[in-house]
Amino acid sequence: MPNDEGLRPCACGRFFLLKDTKTIEEGDAAEEEDLPFTMAVPPEQLPECFNQAVSAEVEVAARFGYWRYLNHDYRSAYIKHRDAEEAASGAAWLTNNPDQHRDRLLRRPAPRYSRPEGSPFTYPPYEFTPEKLANMERMPVPCEGAPTCTCWPTHAIAAHAH
Repeated sequence: MPNDEGLRPCACGRFFLLKDTKTIEEGDAAEEEDLPFTMAVPPEQLPECFNQAVSAEVEVAARFGYWRYLNHDYRSAYIKHRDAEEAASGAAWLTNNPDQHRDRLLRRPAPRYSRPEGSPFTYPPYEFTPEKLANMERMPVPCEGAPTCTCWPTHAIAAHAH
């Protein structure tokens, strides 16, 4: 997952952020170390990661990754919904613009589809699951530089309550 905030598993079983690692310069120390290659934490391990987080930053990174994982089905539904709506708008446009030929005498290109002004832009309903709500409620106040505002869980939970 490209947006994993640099969360990685350690060989000891803990988790760390790439930004917290230190670079070993060339020389004796670098040659003596046999450092393992680090991979992103799989989504299935994220609950384990935020349950044994060594810092608030690690927990925030794990919970954001878990949030994306929990919302993957919604992203797929959203893409299908938007594609279907765009196909309907495109079909309506083709009905209103049946002549797709270029006018060579007047040097006009063939008309091209572009999203009409005022056309609908909708999205499928979003449903909070108990798992999503629990993840948001337990989100710690992010550290400086975290990819969110400090009131994110409060806003999301308040929006759900209405």
